[in-house]
Amino acid sequence: MSGTFKNKNAEKWTESSVLKCLSRMMQDVEENAIPYIVRAMINQGLSRKIWAYWREKYADVSRIMERMDIPESTFETHLLEGALGSRHAASVAIFALKNNHHWTDKPQILQTEKAHTENQTPVIILDEHRRILL
Repeated sequence: MSGTFKNKNAEKWTESSVLKCLSRMMQDVEENAIPYIVRAMINQGLSRKIWAYWREKYADVSRIMERMDIPESTFETHLLEGALGSRHAASVAIFALKNNHHWTDKPQILQTEKAHTENQTPVIILDEHRRILL
């Protein structure tokens, strides 16, 4: 079935048609402050699979990849600004940023007196549940 999906899309999604669709999608995103890529795809009558298909098919076409990065960056910005401005719950924004925009938590580093000396690196001490010990 996956092969059929790709074959049908190969005929429909040329570079030109993808670029036109991305332009329509960005116009919709800007006019309606859409915070999530799936909503933008649905508004264009498309499924999330199409976005992944474009990413795979045009991975080596910088013109398309750069145009795809614009809405992704816009969604990322909307999520962050929405959380900062209390339009979105911070926990929802964090979840979306981690799962859709590759954000990660950076562990806090427990610094010891030795870590302050030259040629020493900070030490992180974790318990059996991988939580940082203070």
